Amino acid sequence: LLFSLDIHSNYIRLIKKHQFIYLANLNNLDLSYNQIEFVENEAFYKMRLLESLNLKNNELKSIKNGTFFGAERLNKIDLSNNLIESIENKTFFRLNRLTELKLDSNKIKQLDSE
Repeated sequence: LLFSLDIHSNYIRLIKKHQFIYLANLNNLDLSYNQIEFVENEAFYKMRLLESLNLKNNELKSIKNGTFFGAERLNKIDLSNNLIESIENKTFFRLNRLTELKLDSNKIKQLDSE
């Protein structure tokens, strides 16, 4: 069984819905240093064991509600060094184990608390 997948420093531009559905046993996924512009809702669906997700140094502009749906065990998400301007207010809803969230070096202008 595969528990860790490192595909950093490639040319990935898009993470599609259910992209990793057949890698449900992963607990670590590194997608850093790619050219990811968008992550579709439910991209990490059924990744119930995923604890660490690295998306730093990509070209993400926004993070939508539902992006992390299905990966409720996440405790670490690194979104630093992207182009993020907005994060929808329920993006991290149900991520009760999240203890580390990195958002440094982005273009965030406003945090919506509603």
